[in-house]
Amino acid sequence: MPIWGIAASPFVVDDKVIMHIGGEDACIVALDKKTGAEIWKSQNDGAQYSTPILISQGGKPVLVIWTADGVIGLNPADGKLYWREDMKVSKMPIGIVTPTISDNRLLVSSFYDGSLMLRINPDEPTVGRIWRKMGRDEQHTQSLHCVIGTPVIEGNYVYGVD
Repeated sequence: MPIWGIAASPFVVDDKVIMHIGGEDACIVALDKKTGAEIWKSQNDGAQYSTPILISQGGKPVLVIWTADGVIGLNPADGKLYWREDMKVSKMPIGIVTPTISDNRLLVSSFYDGSLMLRINPDEPTVGRIWRKMGRDEQHTQSLHCVIGTPVIEGNYVYGVD
């Protein structure tokens, strides 16, 4: 855990406030947006700074969260796991960027741990790894190692600051 802690932005879906907070069986917590009562909690992952996003796969809403252990897709109604792609942190959880989507591709990038691109299945809630790139460290690499700014995918190119 960084000395300054972890703080991801809350994300509102329907009647729920989704919190990416980390914790035992409570990496992601959904609260009732009017009362604050817990609706569900999910996963045992560590937290990062990355804000969740909502996508659609096979006509179903899928909550995408980049945790300290990987990128996951959850059912926003009940927090049940649809899919997971592992990407454990090497030094500390410092994944800040928001997951980026373009043409059924999802990208995350982190200072210490490089970048991961997934193929989003539009017909059902599943993903497949396209590639994972990282060097021996953030200075000796041919991969994008974003710190704060979210990268952009334009066609077959990724633009980001590292």
